[in-house]
This record gives sequence, C-alpha cells and structure tokens, in this order.
Amino acid sequence: MCRRVPAVHPETRADELARLFSERGVRGAPVVGPEGDLIGVVSQTDLIRGRRAGSAAAAMMTPWVVSFEEDTDVEVLARQMLVKRIHQLVITREGRMRGIVTTMDLLRAFVGRVGMLRADRRGGSLRPGGAMLAKDIMRRNVVTVGRWLTLSELAKVFEEKCISGAPVVDEAGSILGVVSQTDLVRTRREASPGVPAYHREFDDTIRAGGLHIEEFDQTRVEEIMTPGAISLDEATPVEKVAKVMINSRIHRVLITRADRLVGIVTTMDFLRALVVLAKRTPTKRPRARAGA
Repeated sequence: MCRRVPAVHPETRADELARLFSERGVRGAPVVGPEGDLIGVVSQTDLIRGRRAGSAAAAMMTPWVVSFEEDTDVEVLARQMLVKRIHQLVITREGRMRGIVTTMDLLRAFVGRVGMLRADRRGGSLRPGGAMLAKDIMRRNVVTVGRWLTLSELAKVFEEKCISGAPVVDEAGSILGVVSQTDLVRTRREASPGVPAYHREFDDTIRAGGLHIEEFDQTRVEEIMTPGAISLDEATPVEKVAKVMINSRIHRVLITRADRLVGIVTTMDFLRALVVLAKRTPTKRPRARAGA
C-alpha cells in the first residue's frame, strides 16, 4: 500500500514541481534536506497557491510533517486524512521515510469491506451486512463551475469551497466534464511551455481568501477540463463505485437520478463511511504495509 514517490529539495522551483506532478501522476511530494531528512511536504494545493513560477518548494511546502510508521492501522491513517483534509500521508520505518499512502491506496485496502456496508436510512448511520448504495454516502450539495471561468476564478472556487475538483456545466446546467487541481497543474502557458499557467506574472496581484494568487492568463475551464465525466446512478452499490474509481484512477464520481445530477462521491466520502464502519465492527483491522 505504501509506495515510493520522488522526493524534492527545498530549492526545487514551482515549474519543476508542476512538471514532476504531471509526469509522475502524483498530487504531492516529500521535501528532504541535504541529509535526506524529511522537512516538509509540497502538494498541488501548495503549488497553486505559490506566488510565482520562481517560488521554491521551501516557500510553499507544509513543514513539520506528521508521519506514521508503516505498521500503523489503516483506520488511523483514514482518520488523519479526514481530520486534516489531506489526500496523502508520509510513511516511515524507524523514523526513515519509506513512501506515502494516499486516499486511493486506502480505498483499495478497504474495498474488500465495502460489500459489508449497509445504511440505516432512518438515522443515517452505517452497519455491517447487506448492500450499501451510492446515495448513502454521496454529498448532495455539489459545487459546480461554469465552462467560461478563468483559471484564476477556478482556483478561488477550489480554495473557498475546500475542494480539489468539480463538475463543469454549461448555461443550461448540463454536465460537460470535470476539472481538478491536477488539470490546473498540468496546464502550461503556451508562450512559455515550462511554466504553469497559474504562475504567469503580471504587475497586479489578486488577493483572495487570505492568499496571494498571481493573475492567470485568460485560459478558460473548458480548455483544460476532462470532458465526459464518469457518472453512476444513485442506486449503484458502493462496491461498484469503488471499483470504478480504482480502475479509472479517479477521485470523484458524479451520482445521478434519472440522468440528473444529485450528488458526488469522492475517496474522502468512502473513508468517512469506512471509519464509521470500523467503529462498529469488532474485527481485526488490516495493517498498512510497504510495497512497490
């Protein structure tokens, strides 16, 4: 479950980080000092918040990383991700970094238990046994974004709503696709391929949500989104939802009723449901194990 990821140095530039994240398909990386000691973690969110393309990892990273030994119970890891609203945790062995565990890794670990879930719809609680449906764990208040939003406007929505992705809709509310932080990081300014669009520098700087956000170019959401969002009916068993997310390597699935959007399920929603299940199931819990 624990996988090795490329580490970066404090002086690694924002444009280099963006290229690394895009090429390796990761959402963050540990930052290590000259002796290989862990000093922080830098993520896609940190990168989008960075002031300019020349910003270094040291200026954007989250320092004082809380790490966990590789034999830590997966329920503990899931709780930490939920509490801190993060998608990855650093895993160590005897204090030395071994790799990271992501929400997707935990979803894989938990997928064997998913079929045991059942929703008590009267009280909204969970209990083992029987089938659980997408509508039992989905979030009903779905944040959508318009296709004509600029990238700076999109970044503000992500920051203000504390989300990492959202469905893209047209003027009639029809779903066109999905856009995420990964799409922002992957985007490059045509005039300078090595520099992310969200770091294009202008004389004026926007202040939003207490953060300094460089002015974006006029690239629109519809130009960087992933078209044709994957959606499932609200009556879909959660084990199928989980398998779709794992096989498609996505972190969110749109939930529909009669082809109309009624909710969204993310890897975080699965962790939340499964942590509740763990409270009520007196069974031996799996341990996080290192692996390639």
